[in-house]
Amino acid sequence: MFRDLTTTLVLTQAQLKARYRNTVAGIVWVILNPVIMFGAQAIAFKHILKITIEDYYLYLLAGLVPWIFVIMTIQMATPILAGSGPILKAFKLNPIILIFSQVLDNLLNFMLAFSIMFIPIQMMYGPPAWTIILCILPLFLMLIGISSLCTSLSLTQVFYRDTNYVVNFITGVMFFVTPIFFTPEMVATKYAWLFNFHLPYLYIDAFRACFYHFDWNYFILALGKCFLGTIFLVLNAKWSWHRNKNELYLRL
Repeated sequence: MFRDLTTTLVLTQAQLKARYRNTVAGIVWVILNPVIMFGAQAIAFKHILKITIEDYYLYLLAGLVPWIFVIMTIQMATPILAGSGPILKAFKLNPIILIFSQVLDNLLNFMLAFSIMFIPIQMMYGPPAWTIILCILPLFLMLIGISSLCTSLSLTQVFYRDTNYVVNFITGVMFFVTPIFFTPEMVATKYAWLFNFHLPYLYIDAFRACFYHFDWNYFILALGKCFLGTIFLVLNAKWSWHRNKNELYLRL
């Protein structure tokens, strides 16, 4: 287990170096992507569409940046096993390590981008509250849940090569039906219950609760939903692995 952890960290470091090796701005691109998306959506939804939400910039930030992390991780990790056949066949390497290293790579980028953007935006509305420390809990569950989801999707991609196209299409559509730039209260009551089964949003909601108008009861409820969603994703990933591991190398 210790060897797997060491390998994961080494691969994560290698991916970080490889991603920005030949770029001019390097790690700056990690920040520019969410900054540009945040600026464009803040202008579009608050100043053009006139969406009225209290402390809107903070609300949007606490939803948009984790959304970028979740969706980018899913899209980047889904084809990783199918594209790593030569490596997996040449070296004695646990395939799951490749997925974990990709998730960890994106997690570090997400934490860097959010930290830099959060401070100036939070100061617009007042000093940060101590409750931001609680974000460790939904982040931990998000890391486990998204890693599990990526494991299931990446295994599926090995056997069904159009999985990645379907995933990219679905994640693109999901942005417009996820309470990132709007609130769940803006949705008709007869559809609002669907958010209880919207797995990416469960993580975003619990994370946002630590930064935006904190309420203990709401946070505990959101964290509980996160926990249940994580259990489901872990069990599904475990089932997918045991079901497909024997034929995995034959399909790579």
